[in-house]
Amino acid sequence: KIFLITRLTMIIAVPMLAQKVKTDNESMWCEALPKTPLPVGKQTFSYVLLDHPSNVSYKRGGTGVPTVSAITPFTLISGLKQVAAGASPGVAVTIITEPFFINGKIPTQGAPALVNGNSVPTYYYEIKTSYQFRAVAVDFKGDTTLDIRQTVAPQIQYPQHVNMPGAPTSFMSKPALENEYNRNQADLDAQVKIKSTEAILKIIADSLNPKYGYVAMQMFFPISYAKGKSHNYSDLDSARDFLKVAMDSVTKRTRKDAHVNWQFASSQKLVGDAIHIWEKALKQESADKDARIHPELAACIRLNLAMAYMMLDEYEKSEALFNQCIHDPQLGKTEKNNAIHLKTNFLPIFKARSVGK
Repeated sequence: KIFLITRLTMIIAVPMLAQKVKTDNESMWCEALPKTPLPVGKQTFSYVLLDHPSNVSYKRGGTGVPTVSAITPFTLISGLKQVAAGASPGVAVTIITEPFFINGKIPTQGAPALVNGNSVPTYYYEIKTSYQFRAVAVDFKGDTTLDIRQTVAPQIQYPQHVNMPGAPTSFMSKPALENEYNRNQADLDAQVKIKSTEAILKIIADSLNPKYGYVAMQMFFPISYAKGKSHNYSDLDSARDFLKVAMDSVTKRTRKDAHVNWQFASSQKLVGDAIHIWEKALKQESADKDARIHPELAACIRLNLAMAYMMLDEYEKSEALFNQCIHDPQLGKTEKNNAIHLKTNFLPIFKARSVGK
């Protein structure tokens, strides 16, 4: 028998892989807008702390104990300039405190100390306090915009560091701990005052910042580009890098001074260069999914452009592109949510900043 052996060559048609869209999330800082912005020239505040007579500053052994001055300067209202009390500020805050109380102290065993090679127990107090205050804020028109009465209750650990150099034996028994506590009562009172005042100022800041403050917030930009073996995307890589560098410059400048207009020349040029590349790329848009600028990539480039135009204060173009992205079936769910978020939350902020506060 003669066997005929035939080699079969199977030809498999492999479709060309579509180019992949990539996204880098970059961030920059900007300021959230207040609900009740003060007029230009009135964006200042002052605050005065009126201590109850029993809340005095202590000194022991000639050494100054930290008082409320250790907390200042404190930015009570972000973005507003602090002025001296009585200098006709936009918002004047008065804080009146009541005597603070120690509600209880619980001796607690801390980490053991090593004495002469031996491990011995140490103790500290968990001290519960309460501190009542009233805060009143009056604006430049004489209207009372805040009037609250609250109690803060910071918990203090005494001593803050149990194994204090030079005197670990002071805390190796409960009676010794009590002796140290009584001897350093003034220091402890000062600690309570500082922590309580910090808590009070935070409560007031949380109340006033939404009304008047320009609070720094971080915003994220999803910058899209493409990768693929079938086409060269070095131009989109360059555009992405231009915007990254521009954002980095903005972030550094904003952190230094949140009120400086970010659009200094170098960043403007970088954003403009990125826009030029993306606009040119969109002219190559094709319905072919294997094209260099296929529909999905084109939709992502439009989102890039919407963000870039927003950064250059060209808000009509930016808003039109955001709307186009939101309704574009080629844009993924995540990208659409990004477009909605940026248009709703950040476009108004950029508009307001461009015309000044």
